[in-house]
Amino acid sequence: MKTIRVAQRYAKALYDLAAEEKLQHKVYADMQLISTISKEKDFKNLLVSPIINSGKKVEATVAVFDDKVQKLTLEFLKLIIRKKREYTIPQVAVQFDDIYKAANGILSTEIQSAVALDENTRKQLVEKLKKQTKANEIDLKESVDQDLIGGFVLKYQNQQYDASIRRQLSELKKSLT
Repeated sequence: MKTIRVAQRYAKALYDLAAEEKLQHKVYADMQLISTISKEKDFKNLLVSPIINSGKKVEATVAVFDDKVQKLTLEFLKLIIRKKREYTIPQVAVQFDDIYKAANGILSTEIQSAVALDENTRKQLVEKLKKQTKANEIDLKESVDQDLIGGFVLKYQNQQYDASIRRQLSELKKSLT
């Protein structure tokens, strides 16, 4: 829990600084890149290794991200490493994503369905979500789960709407026993 709180503070500070310099969209793209690279085993090991000193971690980070991210983002990463909080970098990227989306009216949603959604259904879902949540934009992540048998499971804003056949069959089974 402590890591998340630290990451939230760093992410908020970075967002505020980026917004002040009108770079929040570019820094958002940088943080998505950092999030992707942070999933790589070698980079993860670099960040958490107690054997590698901060200077070497800064050098490696500069080598990885130089010319790929904004100067502000790179300086921010170097600061985090010098403060010996490099283990928070992946979580800072996640928290920055949340802050950016909240500030720009973007709603993150996940939908699992038994079959892939067609374009018309996807469009109707996005429009309905925009209307219901008053979001400017919907970031829809789709996945197919054939175990649902039919229907879908929609998750957004810490809510879940389960309209799957699997759930309905489960409830029917409970009522019959």
